[in-house]
Amino acid sequence: MQAPEKISGWDFSYLERSRRMVKSPLPRNYYNELLPYLRPGICVLDMGTGGGAFLSLLPHKEQYHIYATEGYADNIPVAAARLAGFGATLVSEYEDDALPFDDGFFDLVINRHESYVLG
Repeated sequence: MQAPEKISGWDFSYLERSRRMVKSPLPRNYYNELLPYLRPGICVLDMGTGGGAFLSLLPHKEQYHIYATEGYADNIPVAAARLAGFGATLVSEYEDDALPFDDGFFDLVINRHESYVLG
């Protein structure tokens, strides 16, 4: 049995290469669903950013106050390097039930697959 490949950032292409995952057109596009909510000056949180790849795709990133959380140790340096390129703040030490932000701090919270506890 072959050893599993190590995940870096949010690159799961090895799943496609091994034919364990097959992409098909989805009925909705997460990126396109998000665009209407982006406006200059908003404060955005991306929960579980992975390597920050999705945030790096956003248009006009310099117009937003961007924060991201990531708890997977191997993703943290990848995300830190990518997010630093456009001034986003990465938070990597937190608990799912105690994010280090005040209530109402964000105008927009995006979360594709990160766990959290409403409190």
